[in-house]
Amino acid sequence: MPVKRIIFFCLLLFFIFLPIKSNASVIHVVQNGQSLWQISKQYGYSVDQIRKMNGIGNINTIIPGESLLIPGQTYIVQPSDNLSDISNRHSITTAQLSSVNKLKSTIIKPNQKLTIPKSPKKHVFAGTFLEHKSPSSDKWLLENYKDLLTGVGFFELHPDINGNLSGFPNKKAISTAWVNHITPYVTIANLTSKGFDYDLVHTLISVPEKRKKLIQNIFQLLHENDLKGVIIDFERLKPEDRTHYNTFIKELGQRLHPVGMEIAVAVPPMQGDKIPSYYAGYDYKTLGQHADFLFLMTYDWHWFGGPAGPIAPIQEVKTVVEYAVKAIPPSKVMLGIPMYAYDWVINKPNQKGTSYSQEKAVEISRKYGSVIHYDKNAAQPSFRYTDSNGLQHVVWFEDARSILATYRLVKQYQLGGIGAWKLGLSFPQAERLLLEEFDIQKEK
Repeated sequence: MPVKRIIFFCLLLFFIFLPIKSNASVIHVVQNGQSLWQISKQYGYSVDQIRKMNGIGNINTIIPGESLLIPGQTYIVQPSDNLSDISNRHSITTAQLSSVNKLKSTIIKPNQKLTIPKSPKKHVFAGTFLEHKSPSSDKWLLENYKDLLTGVGFFELHPDINGNLSGFPNKKAISTAWVNHITPYVTIANLTSKGFDYDLVHTLISVPEKRKKLIQNIFQLLHENDLKGVIIDFERLKPEDRTHYNTFIKELGQRLHPVGMEIAVAVPPMQGDKIPSYYAGYDYKTLGQHADFLFLMTYDWHWFGGPAGPIAPIQEVKTVVEYAVKAIPPSKVMLGIPMYAYDWVINKPNQKGTSYSQEKAVEISRKYGSVIHYDKNAAQPSFRYTDSNGLQHVVWFEDARSILATYRLVKQYQLGGIGAWKLGLSFPQAERLLLEEFDIQKEK
């Protein structure tokens, strides 16, 4: 899918047949020279349990700096640890850690056992996107992740210049979703051969007759296919279309809401009204008044078409969230989470990078023996490697530490839910932590 599609929301795929039923985990960062066997003996769990919990597979290789989830609330202090590091990776304060463990000083010793306090669960909407592959693939994914999803957004339909919509690729998937208690939505995006086409959007929302026709066609699509709602993903909107877009979402709501249909709107990450100015076409406050949810696309501060760097630095994400909850009720905010890694070639000018799953990123670090480094300010891990052609790469991704920090923002600001691209990308640590941190809302 195109670059901007991959940054689009909705939510987490899950590694569902977890063999460990613990409702809490601690995060262990691999030390130089440590093996899975040594770590398993330290914590009293089998190597296979730790492998499955972290998606390692049937290998013994682990990398210094790699984060591992270990079941339970007991953390065992490592030689390089201090209280600040342990607190940071578990998204708690040193005061909380000291209080729970009744510590008299900040001095800790290797092999000392510390209790990591659990965070109360929050009830959230958990959504993901399903990109059609085949009827059998769609069916398998929906059935296997049914207990861990609130809703699924089928990706994606396109409007033409007259407001007509492209056909639905797999209508059977809608009934499969309902049968498995997953609420089905459809995404409508302004994607053409040009990419995200702002001229197309301008015509559709600024010409009243075309806008009315598009709204009626969306209504008919939802009604005829038994869909709960629509997700509008109109990107690269020009600032001068701000009023037109507000009118479109308002009129769409007037058509859909009386019959119980819902609207979600994907919006770029903003720090204030019309800040940055190139996103001024998106009016959080007005859109939030007429839509049921806004999905914050809080990622791609660095993307594979530009210079390398953290994809979703936590302070940038936090700034966007703080603005959003001032503009609209927090319960209407869905936080976008990147479920992908970016891999940049850094010694070959003008060569774009690639994207792949978090799980693959860690596999590559193991393959090349690359130490993983964690940027505490960005709350993001990265590593470097040299491929078989001598090209140097840098990879930024997410791990247990970074995803837990993001989940805790959802709780801190009492957001309505979370979302990420896409069902089928594997990130077992995020899936495990999702279950520990949240109660997943289900359609009654």
